[in-house]
Amino acid sequence: MTTEDIKALALPILRHRILTNFTAASEGVTTDVVIKKLVEETPEKEGALLGDPRFQKMFAS
Repeated sequence: MTTEDIKALALPILRHRILTNFTAASEGVTTDVVIKKLVEETPEKEGALLGDPRFQKMFAS
């Protein structure tokens, strides 16, 4: 499976698993918007993920 495969499947697979609250809905934030943002923000290469300061604690030994 490639990164492109994962991107292509993210919406149909996650759409029914992620729910927005009333505040998000009132601001026009839909489940699709949330999933697209997650896909955009997630690095494609493992090295990029390991080097991202937001994930340093998660990958600390």
